[in-house]
Amino acid sequence: METEIIDRLEQIQSTLNYLSVAIFIYISFSMIKKISQISINFHALWKSRWRDKAYNYFEKQKYTELLQHCESELESRPNLVMGVWWKARAHHELGNIESAIENYNRVLHLEPSYKAEYVAPYFDVSNQELKRS
Repeated sequence: METEIIDRLEQIQSTLNYLSVAIFIYISFSMIKKISQISINFHALWKSRWRDKAYNYFEKQKYTELLQHCESELESRPNLVMGVWWKARAHHELGNIESAIENYNRVLHLEPSYKAEYVAPYFDVSNQELKRS
């Protein structure tokens, strides 16, 4: 009788151990999922904030500040297409036409689908200004 009780208690202990591991795994995955969501939300907010700041510099005609803003972001994210595009726009407005064209070409290399909307209108103007100078 005593051995049966001990065997039964060992079975219960084993079941509780498996249950504890399952709960731990569930909680771990839940926490990882939540942290991932927070990270994604933070990244989206950061991108939006960065883009808004770039737009505001451009609208206020603070082209040197816009260039600095783009350069600092491009140091850590060199393939940030909108960073390169804003950099091209800033160069154009500052009269650095060759740099503007170089950056528009880089935008096309990074994201060919930007050609019609983001590159072609400004690229053509930059090329015309370069020919005039």
